[in-house]
Amino acid sequence: SAFDKLNPTQRRAAELAFGATEVGLIHGPPGTGKTEVLVALLRALADQGEKPWALADSNAAVDHLCLRASTTGLNVVRLGVSARISSAVQPLTLEWRILNGPREAVIRRLMREASRATGEEGIELRDAIRSEWANAKREVLASADVLAMTLGTLHTRGATLPNPRTVVVDEASQVTEPALWLLASR
Repeated sequence: SAFDKLNPTQRRAAELAFGATEVGLIHGPPGTGKTEVLVALLRALADQGEKPWALADSNAAVDHLCLRASTTGLNVVRLGVSARISSAVQPLTLEWRILNGPREAVIRRLMREASRATGEEGIELRDAIRSEWANAKREVLASADVLAMTLGTLHTRGATLPNPRTVVVDEASQVTEPALWLLASR
């Protein structure tokens, strides 16, 4: 199971959180493996067919969780402003996957053509780029096991995402109550 590599204390925490009907809280001092428990929870949720969200208040925390989860084989898609995302996590970002995915050649060709086009042709090419980009985005998001973002990104992009059944919040004690209410509305 997803919890096999956890020690007995971590496993118990993961099982309690996994079985929680509304809210599960994992608390412990630094170095006790809370991130490992969260990654195991994400794995278990994905194994059950869910597409959980992995959230945190800071980009550093989301990036750390993304990297750890992706090393377990989870297809994690990192959403957010690329300039604020660690370079190690860039290949997990939505934008990177679109620009390096199956629609890459078409999008780049359209972008080259649009840079030289004017008038009605330019408008049509920009519309084609938006359409290809939207299709690529839909495909990347549909293939994801986990969507990862900060609570700030959730605020700006959340309305365009499918609502998850389960959300995992890392470093929840650092999240402000208003940010949690935004999450609760989803």
